[in-house]
Amino acid sequence: MKHLVVFILCVIICLSFSGCSLLYDIDTVDNFDVGYSTSLNNAFLSSYIWDGTDETTNIVVPEKYEDIPITEFGGYYGRGVPCSFNIRPTESAKEKLCDKSDEWFYISDIRNDKIRNIRTINFNVHISKNIKK
Repeated sequence: MKHLVVFILCVIICLSFSGCSLLYDIDTVDNFDVGYSTSLNNAFLSSYIWDGTDETTNIVVPEKYEDIPITEFGGYYGRGVPCSFNIRPTESAKEKLCDKSDEWFYISDIRNDKIRNIRTINFNVHISKNIKK
């Protein structure tokens, strides 16, 4: 009976580590923040870093990160840090768009009392064949 309990606990622990985000690291490559796991052979895109130019509003999602297929938009890394996919402007992009602004908000963070000027920017995202989620 004692061996059965130990065996079941070992199986539960192994299964819980198989989906653990501790296996993922994050890196920045070609304007993308990429979460990746060499042991799971999986990667995800966390954010696209936009420099503020019109040429870079056409986003081509890479298929791989160092021979690891990129299969998702968003994920978790480290001790479970959530990373949803977003487009993040650089400081120079913010200055180009509105040099007099002292605060910036993503659309989900907008509070009505803070709205002064809204500028809509369209991005074209070309999704690779490896993306599953």
